[in-house]
Amino acid sequence: MNKHLIRSAVVLSAGIGERLRPLTNHVPKALFPVGDRPAIIRIIDKLRSMAISDFHVNTFHLAAEIEECLNQLSGINMTVKRESVLRGTGGGIANFREQLKESDFLLHNCDVYSDDDFMKLIRHHYNRNALITMMVVNYPPINTLIVENGEITGFSTEDGLYTYSGIAVISSRIWYYLPDEQTFSLIPVLKTAVVNGETISAYVSSEYWVDFGTPEQYWELHRHLAGGGNGYVSELALLDNATLNGFNFIGAEARLKNAVIENCIVFPGAEVIDENLKNTIINGDCRVSV
Repeated sequence: MNKHLIRSAVVLSAGIGERLRPLTNHVPKALFPVGDRPAIIRIIDKLRSMAISDFHVNTFHLAAEIEECLNQLSGINMTVKRESVLRGTGGGIANFREQLKESDFLLHNCDVYSDDDFMKLIRHHYNRNALITMMVVNYPPINTLIVENGEITGFSTEDGLYTYSGIAVISSRIWYYLPDEQTFSLIPVLKTAVVNGETISAYVSSEYWVDFGTPEQYWELHRHLAGGGNGYVSELALLDNATLNGFNFIGAEARLKNAVIENCIVFPGAEVIDENLKNTIINGDCRVSV
């Protein structure tokens, strides 16, 4: 059980997914299948297992599709805010000022995946009495954070040794620092808070993590999920003279006929007919090789 009284979560789901195009032309990142479930549902399921029951989700790109998916959930309190313009990482949180003004909450970007135990992150946060505890990872391509004695002391620097994972625990004190602007980033807010004596704590995660913001990273995530096995084939998929090699993830109502695929991700409802594909993401008529 969640003994630290975190009952609320914000899942940022408004991004357009430019780096994933054309895959995101018709499917928002939040609904990309991750294994056997849409990304946002996988996140919500994990957080629900920690006794988090109140969810706050912002939408923008293909908002109606995300909202339709969320409407099918039961047993949780859900607040959805459709943004008229993209509000950024800070503005995305500020959507829920009224609902969360007295609550600590967990923040999770919809396009990141982590194998870590978030209860460890929560315990770390309360042990530090931090304004925000950011889960950080060592990811050299984009390391920009300096961590000293468990605190983040430098942002956006070439000397950084860690990357913000897109997952954090945030104290209700954050509302003292968030401006009333429509669109803003969270990082300048945190810099101001540090000047005012607040602690920005770092929880260093060594577990598997990925930001699946590119086709290559999205495919790599599924290689990890396969774990050396065959992957996942939905019971509602239709396979007619289909050969599956390596690992494959095939969604509900996908149709494979006279096809050979290897290490592929087939979105729900997609068709692969008379094709031989390897290391490919298939979404409708879209084929993206990695």
